[in-house]
Amino acid sequence: NQFSENSFNINNETFTTFDNIFIKKNPFQYRGDLEFKLITSKLSLLQYNVSLRNETIKTNRAIFSNQENDFISYLQSKNLFLKQRLQYTKKITNKKAIQTSLLYSTNSLKQYFNITPSFFNTNETDRSLQNNNSKKHYLDFKGTLLAAKKNDNYAFTFGASLSKELFQSFLGSQNDTDTIPFQNGINNLEYKKNEFYTLGSYHWKFKKLKVSTNYSLKFLHQNLDLFENNTSTDSNHFIFEPSLNVSYKLNQISFLNMTMGLNRNTNSIQNLFPNSVLINNRTLLSNIQNLSLQKNQSVGLSYDKNDLFNQLEISIGVNYTKQKGGFFSNSLINGNSLIVESFFSPENTENLNLNLNFSKLIPVLKTTLKINSNYSVFNFKNIVNNSELRNNKSNYINNQIFLKTAFSSVVNFENKINYIYRDTQNETLFKSTSFQNKFKIIVKPSKQFYGNLTVDFFIPNLEKKSNDYSFLSAKIWYKPKNKKWEMNFSGTNLINIKDF
Repeated sequence: NQFSENSFNINNETFTTFDNIFIKKNPFQYRGDLEFKLITSKLSLLQYNVSLRNETIKTNRAIFSNQENDFISYLQSKNLFLKQRLQYTKKITNKKAIQTSLLYSTNSLKQYFNITPSFFNTNETDRSLQNNNSKKHYLDFKGTLLAAKKNDNYAFTFGASLSKELFQSFLGSQNDTDTIPFQNGINNLEYKKNEFYTLGSYHWKFKKLKVSTNYSLKFLHQNLDLFENNTSTDSNHFIFEPSLNVSYKLNQISFLNMTMGLNRNTNSIQNLFPNSVLINNRTLLSNIQNLSLQKNQSVGLSYDKNDLFNQLEISIGVNYTKQKGGFFSNSLINGNSLIVESFFSPENTENLNLNLNFSKLIPVLKTTLKINSNYSVFNFKNIVNNSELRNNKSNYINNQIFLKTAFSSVVNFENKINYIYRDTQNETLFKSTSFQNKFKIIVKPSKQFYGNLTVDFFIPNLEKKSNDYSFLSAKIWYKPKNKKWEMNFSGTNLINIKDF
């Protein structure tokens, strides 16, 4: 069960939307992995790996919302993934080796989605339906020289990769006799990305100092064919991506690390389809195509301490990322629908993240204490209801406190407290705070029996403390001695909370 509520104040108009969704999923998955190794000589090795995944998921949703109608939806997804790798390694000397590899993967995803009544709220049809078909092929061949010395090592790689993605979708409405396509509801495109690249890395160690440098130099060719519009777009780029990592050993248990890097990203096919795709009972997505690259700069600084003798771990870090260029959203929002058109803009987005992780065993209490804290600031831009490009600032705070006992008795305890604060500022301020406390009693009377009882208390919005929820769950395991099988029994939501 999922519940979401959002308040909007746009162009002096205030409204609230909510969705209360009851979900039932039926997944079915096959999985197979095979590895083959052949020692072709004393100095060479041939390896072959193949991995296969075949998954079908059927999802039913009952949706109660502020919209004029309640909805029933059905989604069936079929996902087939195959990955094969052939790798040959040959040792030249005691400190040098060459390695060649060939990788091929293919991924096919088919989705059928229908929702009743029709999303388009017409009297002529009873329901909306959508068929999506996507397929991706990827081929990569590369050769690598590996070398090591006393205080340094290096590697150089030359290779090429070919990638092809196809995406087709159909969106329309249907009654018992007819299927009516939605205007601008058909997508049919092919996206190809070819790379010729060289990679290099050099790692150097001098006393307490470690320095690692990496680079990537490649030629990138992109091609996008929109068969519905009979248009084709090409782009070519030479790309240089350097990175640097410096680590200094303060003492036997403490390290200071600095990282910095520059890279360029291509866009996902999710940002390349031009016509509408329906993703739920209120959201339509589309894009203005663009093959421009995103430029990312990142800098990070961290301090780590790992004191095994005193059972103490501390990690403090700060990371700053600046992205130039990317897809932004132009959203049309009302009480019933959200229509989003993504477009590429050379504008900047920035993200600053600070984190603290602390772990300590308290011997007197035989208890482990963990504190995790994260604070991030995200500056971004968007367009809402034909406004100008707006500046937005988002703050996110997540604080966690975790306690776990290790008594020699049959019973032990766990408790986890989680506090989350979010806000987004533009012309107005939207904020939310939530609180969660999860308490667990762990019982282990013998090596064969194990059980726990969990009480989860949750307040989704601290400004409405009257809306709190408690969940009770239990689980019991039994594993017979010297047997290869085991049994477990579990129960969730034992106090039968129906609305959340």
